[in-house]
Amino acid sequence: MKNSTRAAVAALAVATGLPIAACAGDDAESDVLRYGLSSAPSCADPAQSSTNQTVNVSRQVVDSLVDQNRDTGELTPWLAERFAASPDGRSFTFTLRDDVTFSDGTPLTSDVVKKNFDALTSDESTSTRTLQASGFLLGYERTDTPDQRTAIVRFAEPNVQFLQAAATTQLGILAPSTVAASFDDRCTASTVIGSGPYTYSGWEQDRSATLTRRDDYRWTPDTGLADHARYRTVEFSVVPESGVRAGSVTSGQLDASADPQPQDRSAIEASGAALTSRPNPGLPYVFQSNVSRGVLADAAVRRAVTTALDRNELVDTVLGDSFKPATSVLASTTPGYRTDPAIRLDRAESARLLDAAGWRSSGEGTRSKDGKKLSFDVIYSPEFYGNKPILELV
Repeated sequence: MKNSTRAAVAALAVATGLPIAACAGDDAESDVLRYGLSSAPSCADPAQSSTNQTVNVSRQVVDSLVDQNRDTGELTPWLAERFAASPDGRSFTFTLRDDVTFSDGTPLTSDVVKKNFDALTSDESTSTRTLQASGFLLGYERTDTPDQRTAIVRFAEPNVQFLQAAATTQLGILAPSTVAASFDDRCTASTVIGSGPYTYSGWEQDRSATLTRRDDYRWTPDTGLADHARYRTVEFSVVPESGVRAGSVTSGQLDASADPQPQDRSAIEASGAALTSRPNPGLPYVFQSNVSRGVLADAAVRRAVTTALDRNELVDTVLGDSFKPATSVLASTTPGYRTDPAIRLDRAESARLLDAAGWRSSGEGTRSKDGKKLSFDVIYSPEFYGNKPILELV
């Protein structure tokens, strides 16, 4: 990635966090966990999961070939007991565990892995919808299956991010019956069969999802957690208002909830509930610039936007101390992370770049060039509670 593009992608980078509120006594044995979501899961299919809220649900149903250590970012075995990348970054060999079954009793084999990746790069996946999972497989050629336990995933060009992508929910491995279904049908919970510790037992679109524990699950990744899930049933309900979610936790109507907003966190902690968060690996929240047209096609403008933003102010004002300002196009928990000196607040540099590019100040807080005002549109998702207030502050 060229430096100019790298700086532009990081223009609005803030380190991703996943704040969760939970009752202080939730470590007691219980049959049911009641969890409040800030927005509705978009689809029961992990490959089509695009929001944290959807991933929170679908991750319980699907396992991945590898896992990523939440503290170190190291990739470790999960469904694959061993894995290796070729020196040229074009092929990845996974040796599968021999004791894994899907919830319908089907065993995990290399052919199942092949069918999963083939489906995510099929004509249907690329022509009828945009799947985040398909983006992880750019340049995919094929998966070779020399035996039932060995899957060799091959790419036309080096794909250095594939191993980490293989740890995501989106590239989780599903049963053959699910893979054979259309992507529309895969959004129906009854169609989605995974190898995870839970199965879908209820789904009301835009309202709730219910999961039931698999008592035969025995292949959790090496995270220090027990193989056997604590709760027999997990009930996810959609509660859009942060204040209502917080009140439901403090009153005992919910055992846990996601995305408490900063103004609600003190009340949650005062009630004795616990708040926990961690940076997610991968990309922080970013501006992804259109470099083919508009003012952001100019690398100087992209660099000027990068140094014009006060990320500390954005985090302190909108998100709170569960988040950290980003200092790279990678989150700090991602292997290969390092601080990027181009991602900094330097408005004098922004002014210099824009002057040199011919964007002259009007003296009234705007700039123009050849009679055109310097401005650009932003398309954003309302599902993350910080998006709109962050953009307003920007």
